[in-house]
Amino acid sequence: MSHLERVRQELYKSIESGNAEEILKISRELDKIILIYMGIEESGHKMPA
Repeated sequence: MSHLERVRQELYKSIESGNAEEILKISRELDKIILIYMGIEESGHKMPA
């Protein structure tokens, strides 16, 4: 399982449980992943689909 998939599953579990603190923590982690992805795309590299 990829890091992104694991984080996504953790986010869904947190939303279901209503744990706002955990949702915020995971959202920040997703932000980091998105920024890394955007940086890779801007550098001209193509991400696999």
